[in-house]
Amino acid sequence: MHPALLIILVVLFSTLLSSIGHARLSTLILPIWLRLTSASTLAANQRAKKELLQNRLLLGQTSAQDDFSKWAKIRRKVDKLTQEIEGSNAKLQSAQSTLTLLVRAGLIVLTTVMPFLVTSYHSKTPMFFLPPAAAGTREGSTWFGPIGWALSLAAAPAGSVSAGAWSAVVTRVLTLLISGVKDVMPSASSDTKSAQPTERQSQTEAKKSASIESVKEKSS
Repeated sequence: MHPALLIILVVLFSTLLSSIGHARLSTLILPIWLRLTSASTLAANQRAKKELLQNRLLLGQTSAQDDFSKWAKIRRKVDKLTQEIEGSNAKLQSAQSTLTLLVRAGLIVLTTVMPFLVTSYHSKTPMFFLPPAAAGTREGSTWFGPIGWALSLAAAPAGSVSAGAWSAVVTRVLTLLISGVKDVMPSASSDTKSAQPTERQSQTEAKKSASIESVKEKSS
């Protein structure tokens, strides 16, 4: 694979991850993470919540005055289940905090370290060469003048675009594209929501007019 295409793919991947963010990624991965790392705690938590709901319903149906012993027994069961749920919730919260740290560390590696390593590895490789300047000019100069020299920094051959410059340009373009898509999507959804009441109003008005016409026909 050509280094220029490789850098585009790496930057695209890292930019998409950055746009999603660690919070959303953590939320998406959390159910799988809990099933892999805290399956028993998660099952116990769900079972305790189900039993707690049943016992609370039973407690509400039991009179403390008519059958105090039964009421007290159910009450102790409710208190015990509540403590179990609080303990399992603390363990699940700890597992979630661990996942958040891992996701943040993974994002740093994938969005910062990996592009840097790829760019550094191809630092001396020209991504492509710029059009040369007119005849009689200094060797290695391009149509872009001093800008062409800057694009070859830091170690690419003169007259070419370096991996660092190429990565910076691709990152900027992809960031603008993704931000533009994000700006368009909310406006489209808001337009759809605003259109729904209009359709409902038109349907309501049509029903009203139809009912009025039917009343007129009956009266006539």
